[in-house]
Amino acid sequence: MEKISPSKNELRKIFLARRDALPASTRERLSALITERLLNWPPFKQAQRLLLYASFKSEVDTYPLIKKALALEKEVYLPKTYFRPKRLRLFRLHTLGELRPGAFGIPEPPETNPELSPEKLELIVVPGVAFDRRGGRLGYGGGFYDRLFGEAKGARRVALAFSCQLTETLPLEPHDVLMHALVTEKELIEFR
Repeated sequence: MEKISPSKNELRKIFLARRDALPASTRERLSALITERLLNWPPFKQAQRLLLYASFKSEVDTYPLIKKALALEKEVYLPKTYFRPKRLRLFRLHTLGELRPGAFGIPEPPETNPELSPEKLELIVVPGVAFDRRGGRLGYGGGFYDRLFGEAKGARRVALAFSCQLTETLPLEPHDVLMHALVTEKELIEFR
């Protein structure tokens, strides 16, 4: 009998439901563990120009990470979403107070702040819905980060996720870009 695998959209629903089911207090506790693990990772310590993201809904809470990176005097950039031409532009963030609701209600930096070209990034901290043990990522379906990865070839890509978002394998397509590392509350996995 042929095994039927769920579509990417079905997988998104499954993994988002898992993540959303985590109580807020649990997400906060696990996010702190994930942040600590990332902060101690040598590539994070060495990177000076990084792209972070403002967490939204039930994602790993990135606000403490952003605060810490700013306190470490790193150049912190956050993405601003542009639907035409379907891409992310990267603007420097000086304080959390600068963030304003942008596309999809996700907090974004002001476009009056200095902008950085993606090829100048050293590290990209990546959101997502699900991840696998090969470095595969299932995003939200817009392709914004996939396009960014094509422009930021020299940057290391590290994803943040709760362990409930991790699976053995995801259905990947040839254009899907693999992560270099994944940080959960239980482990930091570096991919070859």
